[in-house]
Amino acid sequence: MVNILQKYIQKDIPYIEEAYKCANEFVITAGGQLNRTFVEPNVEYQVKDFALEEIMYDPQTSGGLLIKLYQRVKHMNY
Repeated sequence: MVNILQKYIQKDIPYIEEAYKCANEFVITAGGQLNRTFVEPNVEYQVKDFALEEIMYDPQTSGGLLIKLYQRVKHMNY
């Protein structure tokens, strides 16, 4: 298993304002919840913002496509 540390600055993550409003009102998808369940044990939030988290996990928005990590090296030194 490869451990990858990635840091995102909240204000630098682009999103559609209407998507944020919907997520804030708990209009969420099953796919997003599956993504959250799978990934969240390995995620540490510095700021609690449920709506932005939902956008990041939602596979239907550009946020769901924002992050893709490639396992391409055997050894990583930090």
